[in-house]
Amino acid sequence: SQEPILFDLTIAENIAYGLEDVSMTDIIDAAKKANIHQFIEQLPDVKY
Repeated sequence: SQEPILFDLTIAENIAYGLEDVSMTDIIDAAKKANIHQFIEQLPDVKY
């Protein structure tokens, strides 16, 4: 089975983990494709 893992990094760093030179636009697009963008936007005091 696959368990989601979050590292002790920002949300953006977790989304872009292992990649170099990833733009914030690409990170937000990935979050939207994963259907987590709205959830992230609703978190209090949390930014990408």
